[in-house]
Amino acid sequence: MGVDERWARFLLLDGRHVEELGPTDASLMRCAKDASERAPILTHDEPLWGLCHKENLPCMVTSEILRWIYTT
Repeated sequence: MGVDERWARFLLLDGRHVEELGPTDASLMRCAKDASERAPILTHDEPLWGLCHKENLPCMVTSEILRWIYTT
């Protein structure tokens, strides 16, 4: 996508997200916030999906992806 890959430092992650979802998902959310392009996070984790939608981050759960594939 032409975007430089960046790693968010653990201490810069939102502590609420780390507590609620863990460091991996908190890092995904941080990267999505920092990215210049709005590519969605793809997940099977509904709590991550819900929090992303609350924070206006693009995210799709796998069932949405499959429904989209088979209805188009």
